[in-house]
Amino acid sequence: MSDGYTPVFNSVFDGTLYGKWPASAVWLTMLALCDRNGNVDMTFQAIAGRTGWPMDLLVEGIGALMQPDSFSRSPAHDGRRLIPLVEGRNWGWHVVNHALYREKARLRAQNATQVADGRNAEKVRRYKERHPGTPADTRGHRETPQTPGDTLSDSNPNKKEEQHRKRGADTRGTRIPVPFAISDEMRSWALAETPGVDLDKATAEFVDYWKGVSGQRGCKLDWPATWRNRMREVASRKAPRPQAKERSEWM
Repeated sequence: MSDGYTPVFNSVFDGTLYGKWPASAVWLTMLALCDRNGNVDMTFQAIAGRTGWPMDLLVEGIGALMQPDSFSRSPAHDGRRLIPLVEGRNWGWHVVNHALYREKARLRAQNATQVADGRNAEKVRRYKERHPGTPADTRGHRETPQTPGDTLSDSNPNKKEEQHRKRGADTRGTRIPVPFAISDEMRSWALAETPGVDLDKATAEFVDYWKGVSGQRGCKLDWPATWRNRMREVASRKAPRPQAKERSEWM
C-alpha cells in the first residue's frame, strides 16, 4: 500500500459521529490507513492485525460508516463515509471525501506560509490603504480581498503612471478632432432643434474657432455636446426680433 496523507480536523469529533462507538474510532483508523487516493485496499483481517482492533468492533464500525447519513456535511453518496472499493467484494474501501480533506489542509498550510513570510501582511496593508474604513482586526479573513488595482505593485511604476495619465485625460478632455465629422444623428438633431441654421457654414466656423484656441481651454470632454450648444447659440441670434410698435400707437 502506497504512503498517503489524510488530515484530520476536530470536526470529526463534533459531527454526526459524535458519541457513536465504535464508528468514530474506526473512522480515524481508516483515515490513517488510506493511501494518497483515499483507498484502503485491505481485508478486515489485515486491518485488525495491523491496528489491534477486535474483529467484531471493526466490522461493526465499518458497517456503520458505509450507511447513509442524512445529517452529514457532505451530500456525496448520501452521506456515506466509506464505499466499496470494488463492487461485489466484501473488503477494500474508498474514503468518500478524501480529496476534500486534502484540499482543505493544503489551503490552510498555504495560508499559514503566507502569514509566516509576510505576504498576507503586505496584502492587508495595501487593502487598508485603498479602504481606510477597514476594521483594524482582519484576522478573521482567510485572505485579503483583491481589486483590479492590486495588480499594480510598487515595483511597476510605469503601469501606475499610465493609469494616472488615462484618468487625467478623462477629466481634461481632448482637442477638437480634425476633420470634425457631422454624423447623421447630429444632422437630424439640427434639423429638429435649429432648423434655421446653415449647418455646414456654422460648423466650419465652429471648427476654425476651436482649432485656434490654445491650452486647456481648447480641450473639451464632449465635442458633439459643445457643437450642439454652438448651433443653439447661432439659432438664437437668427431668431426674428419683435417689431417696434408703430409711432401712432404711442401718440
